Order: sequence, then C-alpha cells, then structure tokens
Amino acid sequence: MHDSDLHENDLHDPAHTCALCDATRAQDPGTSANVREVILRNVRRWGVHLQGVFDPEGTKVDFVYTVGLWHAHRHPELIVFGMRHESAYGILNYVHGLIDAGQTFEDGLRSPDVLDGFDAEFRAVDPGWFTEYVGQARDFYGDWDFPLVQLIWPDGRGQFPWDPEAPDWLTEKQPALWTPPTLDGGPQSARH
Repeated sequence: MHDSDLHENDLHDPAHTCALCDATRAQDPGTSANVREVILRNVRRWGVHLQGVFDPEGTKVDFVYTVGLWHAHRHPELIVFGMRHESAYGILNYVHGLIDAGQTFEDGLRSPDVLDGFDAEFRAVDPGWFTEYVGQARDFYGDWDFPLVQLIWPDGRGQFPWDPEAPDWLTEKQPALWTPPTLDGGPQSARH
C-alpha cells in the first residue's frame, strides 16, 4: 500500500480529517509527538498501526487495537482483549491481511478464517467505550466518528463469553464492549 493510495481512498469523503489527510489539524495534547509519528508512519506504510495497552501491575485486562483501517480500507477498527500481546498482534496483523485481500469483519459476523481451529466473532463496540479504550484512534481521526468492532475469541471448547457453560476467566478477559457502560462505568456481563 502506498501513501497516494491511502489518500485516493479518502477523496469520496470531504469530511474525512484524519491526521494523514489534514496535516493542519492540531494534535491531541495527550499524545506525544513521537507516538503520533510512529502511528502516522505505520498507517502510511502498512495501512494500519497496532496499539497495545498493557497493565504492568496486572490489575486490568491487556488489549490491542488498530488505528488506520477506517482510513485505508473504510473497514471498522478492531480491538481484542485478554491475549498475550504477541498473539493479539499476530492475529490483528493476519486479519489486516485478510482485509487487504477484500474480506470484511463487521458486527455479528462469526468467522472461521481468523483463529486456527476456532471461530471468532465480531461485535460492534458501543461508542460509550471509545474514550476509555481507543484514545490513539481518536487522535488520529480527530473525533470519535469511526466504527470499532471487538474480536471475540472462544475457549478451547469453542465456548464464547456469553455461552452459559463458558468459564468465568473467559468473560473476565473479554469485557462486553458491545453493551453500553453500566451506571458504575463498568462493562455489563457477557451473560446478561
């Protein structure tokens, strides 16, 4: 993918103001210039940047999300929780290759193409979660006007977090961001 290809994809939407298409747009003060440059370079070169968020204290669930899929492909951004970071990066890179080849992963899709030997399911993330989880994507796009889907993976028996027989650890590792935040600010249970 070339930088000129990325801009040609955006010509149909004059309101598109991502950081690559509108260099005059102010940078979010919460993003360092170095981080922003890495994101811009990756999206320019590869059509995507993978942003990992890891809690060194282990009190929160680790996750990885994409930045740039909406810009480069008009495909929803992706987020995945609860995997080792090497696995999450590998899976999102693989999915990006499938998107490059023309596949689409949108809300409600169950796909056998993503995980080795298991289905993955994709669910649209409620916009109430965007500020908590995808800040670098907001800085890149300049607003919250982009779609985001969560890649949800099953346990070794093929059970998803919402299945009655799913183990507790599976629901704890994958917050139900397809549901709105609760009054206390937390995610609803996948089994609600």
